[in-house]
Amino acid sequence: MGNEWLVGTYGAGVLRLEADGSVTPTDATRSGVVVNPTAMVADGRLVLAGTLGQGLLVGDATGTRWKTVVAGLPSLNVTALAIHKDVVYVGTENGLVKISEDKL
Repeated sequence: MGNEWLVGTYGAGVLRLEADGSVTPTDATRSGVVVNPTAMVADGRLVLAGTLGQGLLVGDATGTRWKTVVAGLPSLNVTALAIHKDVVYVGTENGLVKISEDKL
């Protein structure tokens, strides 16, 4: 990704904002998917987006390929994310879980 941004939305999942101002979809652009405020993080290997009721969206470093993770989460409402030393900390409305980055 050059001068592009990945943008979490309130109702359309994750979109790509291009340098020229155009907006294009990603594999995580999904109607009705709400990305919670403060629930996006990237570390050069992964891009993560926490959703309101649909678990964790996990993208590759470029935000091109995405999958949804729900297994092992205390709640499908992911409200906060952090990455430290290859460990992803996922905050949900029912608690916190640690996931090794290589498991995602």
